[in-house]
Amino acid sequence: MREIGAVIVYMISLVSLATRSQGAEPVSDLGYAPGDNLVHVDDPKRARMKWWADARFGMFIHWGPDAVPSLQWKGVYWNGHVPQLGERHQIPLYPAHESILNIPRTDWEDDVIVNFNPTAYDPEAWVKMAKEAGMKYVVLTTKHHNGFLMWPGLAGYDIRETQFGGDPVAMFVEACRKHGMKIGFYYSQLDWHDPDAIGNHVARTFPDGWIVNPEKFIPRVKSQIKDLLTRYGKIDLLWFDGQWIDDWTMDMANDLEAFIRNLQPHIIINNRIGKSEVDGDYFTPEQTIPATGVPDAYWETCMTMNDTWFYVKQDNNWKTAKVLIQQLVDAASKGGNYLLNVGPDPLGRFPAASIARLDTIGKWMSINSEGIYGAAASPFPQSFDWGRVTKKGSILYLHVFTRPIDGNVWLPDIGYTIKHVHALSDRKKRGLAYTRVDNGIRIEVPDHPDTHLPIVIKITS
Repeated sequence: MREIGAVIVYMISLVSLATRSQGAEPVSDLGYAPGDNLVHVDDPKRARMKWWADARFGMFIHWGPDAVPSLQWKGVYWNGHVPQLGERHQIPLYPAHESILNIPRTDWEDDVIVNFNPTAYDPEAWVKMAKEAGMKYVVLTTKHHNGFLMWPGLAGYDIRETQFGGDPVAMFVEACRKHGMKIGFYYSQLDWHDPDAIGNHVARTFPDGWIVNPEKFIPRVKSQIKDLLTRYGKIDLLWFDGQWIDDWTMDMANDLEAFIRNLQPHIIINNRIGKSEVDGDYFTPEQTIPATGVPDAYWETCMTMNDTWFYVKQDNNWKTAKVLIQQLVDAASKGGNYLLNVGPDPLGRFPAASIARLDTIGKWMSINSEGIYGAAASPFPQSFDWGRVTKKGSILYLHVFTRPIDGNVWLPDIGYTIKHVHALSDRKKRGLAYTRVDNGIRIEVPDHPDTHLPIVIKITS
């Protein structure tokens, strides 16, 4: 993923959550997928995207040798913004962890890689935590920008260089299938290790990347992807990254996509295989939720729980569970998915702070997921200070982030006939009071003093 402070190539908006408008323009209701009013989408795409559009919520996992240095190495350390250089900083440098931190190449290969030994790696525990949090798919890094392969597939720079004696990717795939989770692989076209990619260059800053010998490097990329897609059976999603370099061309992207579709026709591919937001199957804004969603398109925002993608033990700037839930709801209310990242430590353990937040999200989802799974974007173009709206057919879900002082929320009257209103948290489904006023409808919000998490009100008409 991109370094802290880097320019987000695919960013549509940097408007904060507090000031974003609430929803996209009204979309036609097709019952399950907010993007499926796309008249230009062919039936095969519509079919393969259905589970993804229904899911709304997935887990991103950034994990590998990058977790070992934790953004500090022999006098070079991360202070939350920029690297600080100590006396032992030297060249030649090897980019590690988004190039925020540079580690001498010999240190990286002789210390970091060799000492990567995740003895506590338990992908079944990972997948169970994702499932219990309400997530429907998991995307694992198989190759990041440093070129290291997390599976022992082909001769080269891979997991066999470490002390770990197994195949982390095979173990992950087995766990996902056991627990009914859709399987995603992250793969970077960028490669800071392969000499046919980087040549004589030294990547010192995040955007650096080259493909100096495409006639050798591109076949290697294809071989790696073919190995992933044949060794592990059916894979549901490929999440590309690294497309911003000038040397990665649309001809390469189109050729690679055709190659992949031939291997697994039903696989979903994100837009970063190409050069723009309309390439692949869906658009991937990063660390932001577009102010009005992305009308007439499938899209997914990926977010970190703190400030970093890989494990950084000194990064304690954790978002609260409330903020994470609100981001999930915000994305769903605008017709998008939410891919929430976890960065396991060098031994293969989820950070305690991540586990705590996943647990809280899971408890909220166990009550309110009806307003998330398969939900379409809000039918209202304007924003609401109190929260967000999702819909399914003629049913509206009001996700109340902040209970108004008078205890009521207001909605415009768009001509629906209300049959019943109740909070999803109320197992008895007791009706809530509502009245028609000021060209709209005022709806009572129950008081829940013991929680600051969103209250979801279901309106059946």
